[in-house]
Amino acid sequence: MPHSLFSTDTDLTAENLLRLPAEFGCPVWVYDAQIIRRQIAALKQFDVVRFAQKACSNIHILRLMREQGVKVDSVSLGEIERALAAGYNPQTHPDDIVFTADVIDQATLERVSELQIPVNAGSVDMLDQLGQVSPGHRVWLRVNPGFGHGHSQKTNTGGENSKHGIWYTDLPAALDVIQRHHLQLVGIHMHIGSGVDYAHSGTGMWCYGASGPRIRSGFTGYFCGRWAFYSLSTG
Repeated sequence: MPHSLFSTDTDLTAENLLRLPAEFGCPVWVYDAQIIRRQIAALKQFDVVRFAQKACSNIHILRLMREQGVKVDSVSLGEIERALAAGYNPQTHPDDIVFTADVIDQATLERVSELQIPVNAGSVDMLDQLGQVSPGHRVWLRVNPGFGHGHSQKTNTGGENSKHGIWYTDLPAALDVIQRHHLQLVGIHMHIGSGVDYAHSGTGMWCYGASGPRIRSGFTGYFCGRWAFYSLSTG
């Protein structure tokens, strides 16, 4: 929310801002750590708060978020390296970084295997690639529920026009690959779009909750006993 630059509630005041161009040059981006901490605190009722790095990959901001207990979602090798530079350590905190994608290149595959970073797979082929290199790896399923909704067609990330996620009727094939490579299924992820209304979010949440038992009923291989459910990401 906009606030007066003459307010003393934060350090983002007119007096402080006027000093920054002389010290750092222009253009200069300024973030208020107090506001970030306050927004994180407002989300603390959730079991897990996970930040999509693509929204802001500034290492200083990521470090601040890590200090507040926020986990991250990386969608590229570069974002993984930025998270590591910000102090995230998958060796000591195995769930702090999750890699989400629909395809994976060799360099990223090697890195997530080396660090044992959980992979949120958006395609059956991606599961197979990972399983061949890192049997037993912890994975999530990014599911396309068959519908999407955003504030415009361009922001729909579900449904038949979206490239993202494993189509819901292909889940049996995904489970077959998981069993074949003894992958550990630890979570489900669903993203229907950005800027959605509450009615569509409710529909998404219903599909999201219903997918768990359906996957369980068709899965006979190794299954992690605790579902690490991701939040339904609606933008």
